[in-house]
Amino acid sequence: MMTSQKIRLASFRVIKVAFFGKLFISFTCMIIYIVIIVYLLYCIDLWNISFLKDTIIWTIFLRLQHFLI
Repeated sequence: MMTSQKIRLASFRVIKVAFFGKLFISFTCMIIYIVIIVYLLYCIDLWNISFLKDTIIWTIFLRLQHFLI
C-alpha cells in the first residue's frame, strides 16, 4: 500500500496536518480532559488501575470517533 510515492507523500501530509494544526490542539485538550476526569474518579475511588485498558480503548474508539464526526 505504501509503495507508491504519491500515497506516501499524501499520507505524510495528512499526518503533518493532523499533528501540527488546530486538530492537535483539540486532541490535546480532549486527552487532558479525559486524564483529569480519570484522576478525579481515582481520587474518589471510582476508578483504579485495572480500568486502564478499558479507558484507553474507550478513548481511542469512542471519544476520538465522536470528536471526528
